[in-house]
Amino acid sequence: LAVAIYSFLIFQINREDAKDTKKRKEKKRKEKKRKERECRSEFIWYKVCTAHLIIIFAA
Repeated sequence: LAVAIYSFLIFQINREDAKDTKKRKEKKRKEKKRKERECRSEFIWYKVCTAHLIIIFAA
C-alpha cells in the first residue's frame, strides 16, 4: 500500500514539474488539445491506481 501511495505522489510531483517548465507561448488550440489528452491519461492512471489498491486490499 505504501508503495502505491509513494508512486502516486511521485507521479503528481513529476506532472507539476512538467507544467512549470513547459513553455508559456503555446497556442490556445494546442493547450486545449494537451489538456484533453492529459485528462484522458489521468483518468487511465486513476483507474490503474484504483485497481492496484483493490488488489492490495483483497490480498
